[in-house]
Amino acid sequence: MLGGDTARARRFVRSELGPLAEDDDEAARLRITLKVYLEESGSRVGTARRLNVHPNTVANRVQTCRDMLDRSLGDRRVQLEVALALAELLGPAVRRADEARRGAPV
Repeated sequence: MLGGDTARARRFVRSELGPLAEDDDEAARLRITLKVYLEESGSRVGTARRLNVHPNTVANRVQTCRDMLDRSLGDRRVQLEVALALAELLGPAVRRADEARRGAPV
């Protein structure tokens, strides 16, 4: 349903992901890691295997996500998973572009 209303989806994604909604390579890497980590039920090893990285890399990225979200990953998990899926599906239309970071209207 949110996919049909881009403005609403944008607000939702940005409110749930905060700084993870940035439209840059680092935020994208963190979003992908977090999405796979949640799909793997919190398994660093399973996530590392799927992403072809070391489990410690997964742990570091997930901790960065926790810090950026300023909450436990279990809090509002469903909303977080939906926001990650929308960010992937709708792309830049719902993520924060450079103009948004500089204060331009979004």
